[in-house]
Amino acid sequence: MISRRAFFSFGLAEPDPAPPPSARLVLTQPDTRDWVHAARGRSEEKLATVQTFSCLNRGADFCATCVERCPTPGAIRVDGRRVVIDPVRCTGCGDCALACPAPGGAILLVPR
Repeated sequence: MISRRAFFSFGLAEPDPAPPPSARLVLTQPDTRDWVHAARGRSEEKLATVQTFSCLNRGADFCATCVERCPTPGAIRVDGRRVVIDPVRCTGCGDCALACPAPGGAILLVPR
């Protein structure tokens, strides 16, 4: 919002000084999927799990991105409106977690 005086005196007044660095607000959202890359280098085995409340398949949308991106055939399948991960076939590579388009990611890697 600009005042009338400021509007009509455009170019005549001195420019506003820059706000101090402490007044600047920087909004950043950390990437919650960085831990997936770190988990790939570890020696302990991981297993992918689905958070059903975050999965896009639970609502009116249909999403099969994790099934398409999984390098192991049959490790992830869609059963009705649920995404099911076969713990025997899952290698814990994390490709499904990186490909998940759900906000915040609906697939997590957990220790076996």
